[in-house]
Amino acid sequence: LQFLYLIVTQGVVNTQTMSDELTPIARDAGDRDASPDEDEMLALRQVKIKYGALMCVVFFAALLFRWVPDLNYIFRPIHAMADECHGDNTCIGNTVTLRLSFTLFAFFMLHALLAMGWSRWCFGPKLYYSMLTTWFWVRAVFFVILFVVTLFLPFGFFTGFAHFALYAAIFFLIMQSVILLQSAYDFNDWLVPSSDTIFTDDEEEARMQRWTICSCFTFYAAAVTLLSLCYYWFAPAACPDETKNLHYFFITFTLGYGILISLVAAWTERGSILISGFVFAYLAILTWSALTSGAEDDTCDLIYTDPKKININTVLSLVVACVAVIHSSVSSGQNRHALTTTDVDPTEDFAFSFFFLCFALGACYLAMTLCSWDLSVESSAQSRPENSVESMWIKMGTAWFTMFIFGWAQAAPHLCGENGFCCRDRSFD
Repeated sequence: LQFLYLIVTQGVVNTQTMSDELTPIARDAGDRDASPDEDEMLALRQVKIKYGALMCVVFFAALLFRWVPDLNYIFRPIHAMADECHGDNTCIGNTVTLRLSFTLFAFFMLHALLAMGWSRWCFGPKLYYSMLTTWFWVRAVFFVILFVVTLFLPFGFFTGFAHFALYAAIFFLIMQSVILLQSAYDFNDWLVPSSDTIFTDDEEEARMQRWTICSCFTFYAAAVTLLSLCYYWFAPAACPDETKNLHYFFITFTLGYGILISLVAAWTERGSILISGFVFAYLAILTWSALTSGAEDDTCDLIYTDPKKININTVLSLVVACVAVIHSSVSSGQNRHALTTTDVDPTEDFAFSFFFLCFALGACYLAMTLCSWDLSVESSAQSRPENSVESMWIKMGTAWFTMFIFGWAQAAPHLCGENGFCCRDRSFD
C-alpha cells in the first residue's frame, strides 16, 4: 500500500499553488462571486457526483443483464458471445456483465494514467485540471465506444479478466475497509466537539450533542436488532448442526466483538462510542449479507427465496455493496492518507490518480459481486448475484479484516509511539 501510494499520488492537486490558475475554470460553471476555494470544492464535488453516477448506472445495467437473461437476445447477433455460449441467455448475461465491468475498469485506469504527474508536467496545471474535471459528455461517448469494442473481443479474454478481477477485488476490499474506518473517524471529528471547540451559542452545542447521541443510538440499535434477527433467520431448528454452528459462530463472534470494542471505547482515553457503534453496525450488515449469500435453500435461511426471482434481501445487499464501493471510491481522493504511514501535506487536497485507481478497482469488485465470485464465465446456471459460498466467505473475511484493522487502531496508541516498540517518531496525541 505504501509503494502504491508513492507511485500514484504524483498527480495530487495543490490548492494553494493552483487556486489562482484554476479559479476561471471553476467559475465558468458556477457562481462568479464565490471564492477560489469554494469554486474548486464545487468543481471537485461535481466531478465526484458525475463519476459516482456513472459507476452506479453501469452497475445496475450490468445487474439487469445478469438477472434478466431474456434481455440478452439483443446480443445474440454478436458471434463473439453467441457462438461460445451456444445461444444461452444466462451465459451471455455473464459475459455482458464482465464486458461492462472491464469497460469501467479500462475507462478509469486510463484516467488514472492521465492523472499522474507526467500529464501535469506536460500540459501544465490549468489544462491538466480541465482535462480531469470537464468535457464529461466526451468521456461518456468514449465509454460507450469502449463498451462496443469489448463486444467483439474474444471470449477467452474475459475469462482472464475474471481471474484478474478476483485479486483486484480482494485488494479493493482491503482498501475499502481502511477508507471506511477513516471516514468514521472523520465523521466523529466533525460531529463530536473537542475540548477547544468554540460554539456560537448554547443551542448549537446542544444540537451537536443531540446528533451525537441519536447517531450512537441508531448504530447500536441497528446492529443489535439485525444480529438478533440473524439468530432467528439463519439458525432454525431444521438446520443441520454443522451449518447451524457455523452460523452461530459468525453471529456470536460479531456480537462479542461489538460489545468488546464498546467497552474499550468507554474505558480508554482515545476511545469513541460513536466510532465503535459505526463499526459495530457495519460488521452486523456484513454478517447478515454473508449469511444471506451462503444460503442454498430455506433449511438454514427462513428468508430464502428462489434464486431466479428478485427478492428484497438480495436487492438490499447489492445496494449496500454499491453504496460502499461508490463511497470508498469517491472518498479516496481525500482519504488516501489512511493508506500511508507518512504525513500528507495538508495543502494537497485531492489525488486524482488515486481517485480513479480506486474506481477502477471498484469496477473489479462489482464484477465479482454480480458474478457471485464465480470464475466460470460460460456457466448457464441462473442464480441471483452474490448467491454463493465463496461470496459468504469473502464477506466474512472482509468483516474479520475490518475487526483487525479497527482493533489495531485502538491498540496502536498504547503499543507504539515514543515509549512503544514501533513508530517511535510518531505522536498519537
